Amino acid sequence: GGVEVSIVGYPYDRRRIAWLHAEDIHRRYIEGRTAFLEDLEGSFAIMILDRNRRQCLVIIDPYKIFTLFHAALPDGRIIISDRIGEMTPHLPDVSIDRTAALEFFNFGFVLGDKTLLEEVRMFEPGRMYTIDDRLSLGGEAYWTFLDGEGNATANRLIDAFDTHVANGLRLSERISMPLTGGLDSRTVLSACMGAREKLHCYTHGRRSSDDVRIAGKIARRFGIRHDYYEIGSDIIEHIPEIARSMSLHCNGLLNTVTSAHFLSSYERESSYGDLFFSGIGGELLRSYYMPSGEEGGGTLEAFAGALRRKIQFGSDNGIYSGMSASEAAEILDGSVRAELSRYSTDDRRTLAECFYLENRIGNFLALSMRLLSRYFKTFNPFLEREMLRMIPRLPDALTSGGELQRRIILHNAPELARILMDRARIVDSSDSIALMKHLLQRPFVLARIYSNRLAGRRLFNFSFTDYDAWLKHRHREFVMETLDHGNMRLGRLFDRAGLEGLTRRFLDTRSNLLGFVTNIMSAEIFLDRLGEPGKRRPGA
Repeated sequence: GGVEVSIVGYPYDRRRIAWLHAEDIHRRYIEGRTAFLEDLEGSFAIMILDRNRRQCLVIIDPYKIFTLFHAALPDGRIIISDRIGEMTPHLPDVSIDRTAALEFFNFGFVLGDKTLLEEVRMFEPGRMYTIDDRLSLGGEAYWTFLDGEGNATANRLIDAFDTHVANGLRLSERISMPLTGGLDSRTVLSACMGAREKLHCYTHGRRSSDDVRIAGKIARRFGIRHDYYEIGSDIIEHIPEIARSMSLHCNGLLNTVTSAHFLSSYERESSYGDLFFSGIGGELLRSYYMPSGEEGGGTLEAFAGALRRKIQFGSDNGIYSGMSASEAAEILDGSVRAELSRYSTDDRRTLAECFYLENRIGNFLALSMRLLSRYFKTFNPFLEREMLRMIPRLPDALTSGGELQRRIILHNAPELARILMDRARIVDSSDSIALMKHLLQRPFVLARIYSNRLAGRRLFNFSFTDYDAWLKHRHREFVMETLDHGNMRLGRLFDRAGLEGLTRRFLDTRSNLLGFVTNIMSAEIFLDRLGEPGKRRPGA
């Protein structure tokens, strides 16, 4: 008695390879307090209320796939929830965090523990927090990315990856996973080929996309059960309603306007599996956030600026009230620099990977996992404690250009390497047939890529979606209504003429503004949903 445990997400015992439920955590906590942390793996946020010791513990998984939010009440009490919308009615006032808003507009995610509201913060990854009887909040890390020891080699990491995926395959007999034309899903599939009878794969998107074509070819070639979910009029015509309905579930941390296709695919796919294998984190194996060339060196300030430019959407930061575009860039550079300063390393590649792990994964990619947790348990093949600790100690040559993932595919299933990836990219250049296909097809792809770059806009669409066209041609009123300066919760952040000009440029010209505009729209929708009857309306 006196101890209560609640869990959001799906932890499992990484030694016994078995799911852990609240009663399992309760028993282990009673027997050995927090010693059970050594055995925890998976995606989870755990809260333990210990009335005997007059304290509350909050434990967040190492990757922040799941997290909780906290805020202080005027009387000193702390409110904790997995939904910001459930917290704001209890707060006397809420205000927009201007820096967080700038980050979200430009990057598609916030940095660190911020949310769009100044009064609400997130618990951070790999940490255990303690709230004592004086209601003071303190946290300590139980896992960090930089704690690895000894040499790391490609073979060691491949063995660790394969072992981790094999453990995931033991957790269910009915596994669902996305299959695309990219490197991440191909890498995961290569480690599952020996148990592909357990798999059901799916691809969603436009029928003409590379993803759909290549996934179908792989499924037919290797006898893998596979379905294609077209993003049709049943979704496209209802983008506004879907975006609004998803918004509070995502806590203002996801672009719900361009994610309207997610839930339909998850719901349809859930009839084929009870465990979802994600591709989150594959980019850590190829230093996705490392700026190229000379931008990868220099001072921390210069590196932060280079990293900011790498992750920033096409944007127009001259639209704010009382803030110039250069001032906005300085704020964003400062945000990135503040995050980089938290990591106890000077190595530039490792800094970029730390930043990716704690921000892109925990504050962006994880949102899709939280959405699909309504339908599946979740497993992340690229995220495992000991495997991740090898990454900072790998040679740079292995983590550039996808070399390490190519080695995993060739080690596990060389026959998978013979099928080209999207944009006619090649997995195994030593395969003469695959190389010939690559040499024949790649020039046409490159011509389209460089045409887009030279034009400064998307003349050719490589994506499996086309929200740019769908919004411009079918939902102009939705865009204009959401960005109507006079009625926006975010209105005070923007110069009216600047925002109206941005809206016109987006709707009436070809541009690279889709992400920036729909990020603003998604933030506005979230704040408006918080302001529905019975909920407090935040003002900027």
